[in-house]
Amino acid sequence: MSRLADAPSSSSSTKPSESHNALDIDKILNREASAFQREVEVERILKAFKLKCVLMFRKYHFHTDL
Repeated sequence: MSRLADAPSSSSSTKPSESHNALDIDKILNREASAFQREVEVERILKAFKLKCVLMFRKYHFHTDL
């Protein structure tokens, strides 16, 4: 057999590579989206915690009912 017959054609070798690249890009984007969602959730929890601390501080130091 000749080497040309054994080598994959350029069109068939690029399609799996493009498909693989698309899957890699999707994985990266999903990771970024998940990381962003975690960051948003952490910020939300921290804001709620800070608000609770402020309200408790006011209640105990200024003797107000909230």
